[in-house]
Amino acid sequence: MGNPIKVYSMNGSLLFEESYKANQVNIETSSLTTGAYMLVLETKRETIRRKLIIK
Repeated sequence: MGNPIKVYSMNGSLLFEESYKANQVNIETSSLTTGAYMLVLETKRETIRRKLIIK
């Protein structure tokens, strides 16, 4: 099992969740509307949060 990657709306709703094992991850964003989202990547050592902007 890999590490989880999640995409949340800015109001906190979970929109996408998948496990990854690679150093590079491709996320299908075509279902996301224009706006801001929160991207959360969890590793064994840390949780990384980044704002994701869809234009």
